[in-house]
Amino acid sequence: ALGYTGGSLGCTAGCTIDSSACFSTCPNGVQEIGEICDGSDLGSTATDECTDHGYGGGTLTCLADCSGYVFDACDPCGNDLQETGEICDGSDLGSASTDECTEHGFASGTLFCEGDCSAYDLGSCVDGCGNAVADGTDECDGADLGIYTDCAALGYTGGSLGCTAGCTIDSSACFSTCPNGAQETGELCDGSDLGSTATDECTEHGYDGGTLACQADCEDYDTSGCYVCGDGDAEAPEVCDGIDLGSASTDTCVENGFDGGTLACQADCSAYDTSGCYVCGDGSIGGIETCDDYNSDACGSCNDTCSGAGAGATCTDGVGCADGGDCASGVCTSHLCVGP
Repeated sequence: ALGYTGGSLGCTAGCTIDSSACFSTCPNGVQEIGEICDGSDLGSTATDECTDHGYGGGTLTCLADCSGYVFDACDPCGNDLQETGEICDGSDLGSASTDECTEHGFASGTLFCEGDCSAYDLGSCVDGCGNAVADGTDECDGADLGIYTDCAALGYTGGSLGCTAGCTIDSSACFSTCPNGAQETGELCDGSDLGSTATDECTEHGYDGGTLACQADCEDYDTSGCYVCGDGDAEAPEVCDGIDLGSASTDTCVENGFDGGTLACQADCSAYDTSGCYVCGDGSIGGIETCDDYNSDACGSCNDTCSGAGAGATCTDGVGCADGGDCASGVCTSHLCVGP
């Protein structure tokens, strides 16, 4: 009646039930009155897990006599008590000589314990630059260069990598081989390797065109092969630029096959503008010509320099003419005088 499996029920002198001679069967896999647990029946759900007893996890079991729990398979990590095998446990950071960020080479901060109690969590500690260990936000610290093994790790070809007093990498003693035709760290360009595609053309440096090169020391670009059309300075590959008509052997109309006139430069600097040049006798009035009767003789309506009136109808057969009035024969066919 009281939940026991056997025994003798009695009454005390004070008229209360005496169950001292009652008993429960242990083990029978059922937690009964007088038992904390029984086999796999661990009793109350408030006490049937390792975590209900201050452990971090694990498997709770029952004593063979049903009088209590067995905690051997429970994990002590998570009970805020640093025990054997643990570096720390929750808020219990263990030894007083290791329970502060400053005792791990940092300047300040808050030390925590890793979730598995196997190590300290240093993530909230503040950089301890100067402790010879590249930790926290240090790139390096003293001889400890962190993830950087040598100058080559930064793209240089040689030299010595160091660490500044502020725990940042010092690459001032590293070097790149110049010239070797390969743009490396510390170089803007190297030989034909002009580096970034955003800066490897004359047009990307404010010029209109030309050929960009690299200076011998690899520290800057050589823009001597670049040009600006319109600056009045004929630079290769410009033929001319404004009033600078380039080579003295080609800077007049006469040197370009004309009889005279004024030579100029085209707007894009790629060629001469010969619209101001002329050829006396081509039938086209250009330059300083006042007339042109398709010949450069004194006969006809225009003189031999195309600068004024000619000798009249005196042009012989085969000589150029503007019309029959220029020819002695009076007949001009396809701009040539012919016999009657």
